[in-house]
Amino acid sequence: MKNKKKSNTKLWAILTAVFAFIALIYVVIIHSNILSNSELPLQLIGTIIGMILSAFITVLLLKGQTEVEEENDLGLRVFEKKQEVYFEFIETLEKITQDGRINVPGIEGYVAPKAENEINDELQHLIYQLGKLRMTASVTTANDVTSLLGKIIGTINNKSSIRIADKYSGFAGQIFQLVSILRSDMYNEPNEEQTASDSDKMKDVLQLAGFDIKPSEPDENVLANYLDLLVAEFKETYHAIATHINLNGKESTSFDAAKAFLKPNRAYIQIRTPLNGREIFDFELVNDSKYPTVQNQAGLRSDWSSWHNVKPINFIIKDAAFYEFRDADENGRKKIVKETLHAMEGLEEFFKK
Repeated sequence: MKNKKKSNTKLWAILTAVFAFIALIYVVIIHSNILSNSELPLQLIGTIIGMILSAFITVLLLKGQTEVEEENDLGLRVFEKKQEVYFEFIETLEKITQDGRINVPGIEGYVAPKAENEINDELQHLIYQLGKLRMTASVTTANDVTSLLGKIIGTINNKSSIRIADKYSGFAGQIFQLVSILRSDMYNEPNEEQTASDSDKMKDVLQLAGFDIKPSEPDENVLANYLDLLVAEFKETYHAIATHINLNGKESTSFDAAKAFLKPNRAYIQIRTPLNGREIFDFELVNDSKYPTVQNQAGLRSDWSSWHNVKPINFIIKDAAFYEFRDADENGRKKIVKETLHAMEGLEEFFKK
C-alpha cells in the first residue's frame, strides 16, 4: 500500500513536469518571433509536443500493466499459501481427534511423548495452527472457523450412546461447513451455508451401509456424558460460565474423571463453579467407602452447613437411577439432569445473587 502511494506521488510529479514543459513551449512561442521564422514551422512544435505526450502515455500504460501483473502474482502466491495452510489445518484437526480426545499436559490421562525433552500438547499445536490460519484468512473466516472448531471437537468427544448414523452424519455436516468457510475465503466466493439436507444425505449413506445402530456404551462413557450435561446445564440455565470439572481437586476432562472415578479407590468429582471472590460452589459425586450413603451432594466449599444431598444416582453399584439415565436418549438424559438441579431448592436464586 505504501509503495502504491509513493508510485502515485511520482506519477503526479512527472505529469506536472510534462505540462509545465508544454506550457513553457507555449509561452516561448507566443512571446517570441519563432512563428515568423519560416525555417521552424509550427508543425515541428506540434510534433515535439505529440512525441512527449506519446511517450508519457506509453509510460502510463506500461506502469499500469506492471501493477496488474504484480497484483496477479501476489494474488497467486496468497492463494497458494492459503491452500497450504487450510489443508494443513484440516489434517492437523484429523490427527489430534482420531483418538477421541485432545492430549494436554496436566490433564488426567495425558500421554507423555517418548523423548524427555518434548511435550505432547495437542491443544497447543491446534492453537498454533489457528494462528497460521489467521495470518492468511480474513477476520470473519478466522472467527467462523474458531467457533465451528469447538462444535467439531465436542462431536468427536461425545461418548454418549447416540446412534452411529446420527453422530457421524452430524460430524460430516460440521466438516462440510468448515470446508465451505475455507473454500469461500480461498476463492473469494459467497459462503454456501450447509443445510440439514447435507447431513441427511450422509445419514442415508450410513444407514444403507448398516450403521444405523446404537453402539454399546461403557460405564465411563455414561458417567462422562452425565458430567458434561451437568456442566452444560449450569452454564445455560444458571449462567455459570466458569463451571468446569475437577477430579480430587484438580481440573480434568469428563472422560478422564469418569475413568478414575469408577476404579475401586477413593475419588471425588466436582462440578465446580467459582463465584465472586474466592467462594466456590461444588456439585460433588462421591466414591468413598468411608461415606457409602453419600452419592451426590452440593454446596459452598467454605460453608459445610450449606451442603446437602441431591437426587441420588449411583454409578458404582448401578442403581435404578443409573439404568434410567443410561437407557435414555439424548433428550431424556438432558431432562434427567435438568430435573436433578431444579430439585435443589433455592439453587436458581443462589446463582442470581
